[in-house]
Amino acid sequence: MMQCVAVFLGLFLSGGLCETNLLHNADFESSSFSHNWKCHHCQLTSSSDSHTGQHSVMISHRSKSSGPSQQVNVTPGTRYFFQAHVKLLTTQPGYLYHGMDVKVSRTDAQGHHINDILSRSPYVQLGTGWHAIGGDYLVPTDTKSAEIFIDVEPPQVDYLMDTAILTEVPQLTNFRAEADDRIEKIRKANVTVRLDKNGQSADQLDVELVQTYSEFITGSAVDSKLFLDPTLTAYRDYLYDNFEWAVPDGFQWHQSESREGHPDYSKVNKTVDILLAHGKKIEGHNLFWDNPKHIPNWLKHKSAADIRATMERRTQEVIGGFKGRVLHWDINNENQHNDFYEQHLQDPNITMWMFQKAHAADPNTKLFLNDFGIVSKNHHYTLSYVDQARTFLAAGVPVYGVGIQSHFEEDMDLAAVSFRLDQVAKVGLPIMIAALNVNQPDVTKKARMYESLYRLYFSHPAVEGITQWHFWDRGIKKPNASLTSGPNVTPNAAGKIVRQLVWGDWRTNQTLPISRDHDVNIRAFKGEYKLRVKHHGKVIREEDFTLGQAGVALTVSLSGSGTQPIVDHILVG
Repeated sequence: MMQCVAVFLGLFLSGGLCETNLLHNADFESSSFSHNWKCHHCQLTSSSDSHTGQHSVMISHRSKSSGPSQQVNVTPGTRYFFQAHVKLLTTQPGYLYHGMDVKVSRTDAQGHHINDILSRSPYVQLGTGWHAIGGDYLVPTDTKSAEIFIDVEPPQVDYLMDTAILTEVPQLTNFRAEADDRIEKIRKANVTVRLDKNGQSADQLDVELVQTYSEFITGSAVDSKLFLDPTLTAYRDYLYDNFEWAVPDGFQWHQSESREGHPDYSKVNKTVDILLAHGKKIEGHNLFWDNPKHIPNWLKHKSAADIRATMERRTQEVIGGFKGRVLHWDINNENQHNDFYEQHLQDPNITMWMFQKAHAADPNTKLFLNDFGIVSKNHHYTLSYVDQARTFLAAGVPVYGVGIQSHFEEDMDLAAVSFRLDQVAKVGLPIMIAALNVNQPDVTKKARMYESLYRLYFSHPAVEGITQWHFWDRGIKKPNASLTSGPNVTPNAAGKIVRQLVWGDWRTNQTLPISRDHDVNIRAFKGEYKLRVKHHGKVIREEDFTLGQAGVALTVSLSGSGTQPIVDHILVG
C-alpha cells in the first residue's frame, strides 16, 4: 500500500560542489512555480496552510504516479539528504494510514532503469498534522540521471508539501580526535578529594578511586539456555566480566506462552535472579512484537476485543510480574516494519496504548521504542522513526527513549551512521543502541568497525548505552559478528578492542597521593565509585559515592596520630 503519488525531483549530474540547499523555492513561499517546480499528471496549488513560513504547495488531481519535479545538480559518488514535510488532506475508505515512500528512479551508464528506496514512512495519518519524510542516499558512481519521487497509495489522496531540502551529507574529518574530545567533555566530571584542614595530618597517605559501575550502559543479549547450562562456566564468566547490563531471552510472547493460558517464565525468571545476584541490571526485550512471525499462533484468530484483553493480561503478567527487577522495556518491537496489532485491532494508535498500559503496570521502569533500519544498512526508516517519537511525545505517551538496533554487515559508512544518529537525536530523547553486531568475516576489519562504532556511540551526547547482540560464536545466529570464539569463549580481535575501550580507556581506577597541602583534582568517568583511603598502602576507610554531571567533592576528616591515622568520616558534597 505504498505506491503511486509522486513528487519528482530531477537530479542532473554535476562535478561541482553543492550549495546548502540545492532546491529552489524549497519553502514554497513563492506561488509561482514556473521556474522551479513542475508537475506532470497532477496539479500544484499554493496553500496558506504551512509547516513554516506562510505558504505550502497542495498536490491534487493526480492521475498517474507523477508530481512536482525540479532540476538540480548532484555529483555521482556523493551522499545527499532529502527531507520534506507533508500533510494529508484526504484519505480513502479502508485505510488507517498511508505509507509514503521516497524513491530514486535512475539510469546507469548502460542505460538500465533502476528504482532504489530512499526512505519509508508507513504511518502517515489524516488529521495528525505535518510529518517529516525523507532520508539520505548515496548516488552510485555510474548514475547518469535520476529522479526522487514520493509514492503513496491510492492516487485519490491529496496532500500538502512544505519545507523541503536537498543537501550533501558532510564527511567525518578528524573523527578520532573529535570523538575523544567529546568523550572528555560529556562522559567525565570533576572529582576533588581533600583533607579536612582542622583534622589530623599523616604521611604516606593515598586515595584510590575504584569505578564499580559506569553511568554509560554496556550490556549484552543473553541466551538463557546457554547461561543456565552448568557446563558453560566460560560463557557466564565472560558475561559477568565484560557487561554490566543483560538482555535475557524468554520474555517474548511466542517464547513464553506457546499455549494460551499457560505462560512459562521459569527459565527467564531464573536467569534474571542469577544476573541480579551478580550485580547486573536487566533490560526487557520485549513486551510485544508487531511481526506476525513472533506472535503466538493462538492469538492471531481472536477478535479485536479478545486480543486487546489478552494484551492487558500479558502486560500485567510481564511488566507487573518483573516490576522492580527489569529497569528497561522495549514495548512494541520493530513497529516501523510491521503492523499486526494496528490492523487486527483497527487501531492506528495501539502502540501508544501499549506504552500507557506498561507505564501503569510499573511507573518506574523506562519504556523504549525499538527498531532497525534506522542508522545501519537499509536505513530507510530514520525520519519515520523520528516522526513517530515526536508524535508520541506530543501526545503525552510515557516513552523514555528510542532504541536503535545496529546490525552491520561487511561495509559501513561511518559518516552516514553519524549523520543518521544526529537526526534521531533531534527528537530530544535518550538513545539506546539496542542491538549492536558487525557481521564481518575479516577479524581485523571487524575489530576496526567495532572500535569505530563504539567510539561513535560513546562520544554522542544522546546515547546512554550499547547492548551487544550476543558475543559468542556458538551462541549467535551470525558467528562472524561474535566477540569470542571456541569452547573457552576466547576473545577475538574485536572482543579484545571492545574490552580495552570499555574497561580500560573509558574507566577510571586511579591511586593518588593526598595531604593537607595537596588536594586530589581529577577528571573521572561518570558512574559509581568506591573511595579508598590508604596509609602506607593499607586501606583504612572506604566510602561509596556517585559521580554525575555536576561533579563531586569529598572531604576526609582524620584523627589519631600522624603514624596511626583514623578516618572519622568522609563528607560527600
